[in-house]
Amino acid sequence: MQENLKRIMYWRNAFAHGYVKNSATSGCFIEYYSGSLKKLMLDDSLWDQVENVFIDTHYSLKEIHKSLKDKSKIPPSKTP
Repeated sequence: MQENLKRIMYWRNAFAHGYVKNSATSGCFIEYYSGSLKKLMLDDSLWDQVENVFIDTHYSLKEIHKSLKDKSKIPPSKTP
């Protein structure tokens, strides 16, 4: 999940701080700076990856939330 959260922040920063551009030959992309000028192609494979990462992260967070919720229902142990 750590890697997925890192990817989400990477994409968020590219979209928040970059510029969407279009090339007649290569299609749409975002130009942004992350240490140096970078280009992120906005093609079907990127959107498939974004969707999969968000879905995986969503289910992981749901499981963590459920686990924490279940633990909070356990009465504290009594120590003598």
